[in-house]
Amino acid sequence: MKTMLRKALLMAVLVVAAATPPCFGMISIHPVTAAEAKEWKIEVRALPAGPEDLRVEVEFPAEGQFSGFRRVDFRMTGNDGKMLAVLQLKEERTKDGRVQVSFATNRENLGKIAIWVVSGGGARVGGAYAIQPKDFIDLTKLK
Repeated sequence: MKTMLRKALLMAVLVVAAATPPCFGMISIHPVTAAEAKEWKIEVRALPAGPEDLRVEVEFPAEGQFSGFRRVDFRMTGNDGKMLAVLQLKEERTKDGRVQVSFATNRENLGKIAIWVVSGGGARVGGAYAIQPKDFIDLTKLK
């Protein structure tokens, strides 16, 4: 009886494994360095939006590695590294064909935020280019 039960269980596991499609949920993430941002003409700007807040603008060309981008995500993590929010930002096209996104935040949150330019290709076999605004903004220069 035990042998027949084991065989039935093994067959059930094999059927489920064979019927389950592969997962394509993982993407490649490429952190953008300051040198790459300069080379790829990425601009990250900040403007004061009150005594404790700021407005961050990220602009990039819709060409080269970004020509096939699908969306731009705002991602925020907590101090423990756990995800707090993921939002799709609305893209605006500038007159010269660049893509611009923006968001407002408290200055204390800047280190918890990443902007992902998600593409169908280019970012190491599809994935996202992760821009950390804190690496490009000097808060001491904002009044």
